[in-house]
Amino acid sequence: MNFRKTLSALTVSVLAFAAAPPSARAVTTTLVTTVASDGSVRDVGPDGTFDGLFIHFLGATVMAGVEVRGIMEFAVSGIPAGAMITGVEFEAESWSLPDDAEFFLYAGNATVDVTDATGGSPLVTFAVPIFGNLFTQALPIAGFQTLFDNAATHFGLRFQVAIDSTVVFVGVEDAARGAVPMLRVTFDAPVANGVPEPVTGVLGVMGLVVLGCAARRRV
Repeated sequence: MNFRKTLSALTVSVLAFAAAPPSARAVTTTLVTTVASDGSVRDVGPDGTFDGLFIHFLGATVMAGVEVRGIMEFAVSGIPAGAMITGVEFEAESWSLPDDAEFFLYAGNATVDVTDATGGSPLVTFAVPIFGNLFTQALPIAGFQTLFDNAATHFGLRFQVAIDSTVVFVGVEDAARGAVPMLRVTFDAPVANGVPEPVTGVLGVMGLVVLGCAARRRV
């Protein structure tokens, strides 16, 4: 076998393999709230100013004299830097009569406060089942990816309702009643150093072949 031709062929093969885009690894992680990061903000009057908290109540309502908006914030620490989010699903247990609400997405800070009452981007309207039933809702991923790429530490979800409506979920402090809120986030995990692991193995095999060819030439 011609040593130079063998080396040339192996080099071309390895370079072609290395140039191919590394295959991403799909991973799903579950993000949850804490006692401090789920609750509600209230506007008494209402007069357009949210100036109070219901830290032991995870719900939203608009009734005579008050508007309440539900707040949940999920730490993103379980998602590695460079990940590409491919799916987001919210899950919680209903603790109210069937009704409709709307989700808004914002950058959270691990604590429910009155500034969470406004702002953010609308995500989706949804209908919850009667209390005692599990509720799941797929959410648009673009906003989550944007927050993640901009170094947000928490995905904030606010839910709001129309007048004479009420939506309540089981919160962390009421976990004995049922399932607590969670986000299931599916993402493509980044490949370490941008180089797929098989390339290292191929390079090792190439080295062994080259050494073998060199040894044969000396015999």
